[in-house]
Amino acid sequence: MPQVSIGMPVYNGERLLERSLGALVGQSFQDFELIISDNASTDATAEICQRYAREDQRIRYVRQPANIGAVANFLFVLDQAQAPYYMWAAHDDVWAPTFISANHDVLAKRQDVVLSVSQAEFVNDAGEVVDTGSTGTEALLGSPRSNVRHYLKDPGQNSRFYGLHRTAVIRQCVTRGRPVWADDWLIMARTLKFGKHYETSECLFRRSPDGSSSQAEVMIAKMYPSALFRALPMLPFTWAVLTDPLVPKSCGACWHLLNWNKRYFRHWLRAHRHPPNSMADRMQRLDGKLRRLSRKLQRLVGIRESL
Repeated sequence: MPQVSIGMPVYNGERLLERSLGALVGQSFQDFELIISDNASTDATAEICQRYAREDQRIRYVRQPANIGAVANFLFVLDQAQAPYYMWAAHDDVWAPTFISANHDVLAKRQDVVLSVSQAEFVNDAGEVVDTGSTGTEALLGSPRSNVRHYLKDPGQNSRFYGLHRTAVIRQCVTRGRPVWADDWLIMARTLKFGKHYETSECLFRRSPDGSSSQAEVMIAKMYPSALFRALPMLPFTWAVLTDPLVPKSCGACWHLLNWNKRYFRHWLRAHRHPPNSMADRMQRLDGKLRRLSRKLQRLVGIRESL
């Protein structure tokens, strides 16, 4: 049995796939299996994967007969994993040769840690580092409640999702039913019940920049037909966090959830023009009242943004 399982869900990834596969097979840590699930790609993805699988017995290539959707494809590669440690690999990311070994060493030595990830940076096609704000790899080494509170304050780009996990833990934390918007945040929050998140000191992980906010809006619209949830896409996530028995709760975590709902709602209001006295116009006025109420609650209960 290998020590590490790598799951790569891919769909039409021919442009950058070879670069990513080359970085994985070139890892200094050699005791791994790589499971590739091709989600019925229509480009040269199959040919590239089959060639790598022929040349390296550690690679298992599976082609889905029909597109099963991105979420199901992510779950498929996890379910196929045989090793005690697991990581997802995006087909357009790149890892330094010591990425797996550095994070494996942490998990092997520290039983209180359930996820280890290196520092990360976002690099565009021209090889330029792109400022995306927080990359989301910061260590979370406090109590479960404290860790969830700090995580929800700013998950950033949530690069920790692509770190090295304990397989038994991540299998308990993935969403098997209908996912919510920001489901990867929910999964990471669940893992904090079982242990800590560690960040290694070197930058060993390069990611491709995420899509634009307009793409996010399209994805939200596909996920939520309801106009209410398109305006408040973090509402289902908030409900999931508050009712999930695996997520440690605190007043600070609730405060951060409120802030995320406000941020998304205000973005939606700015992105849409509303005629006077329309429902959206009334919601905008309501937002102003909620802001004032929020400030009063801060003063009353003593909750601060620094929580």
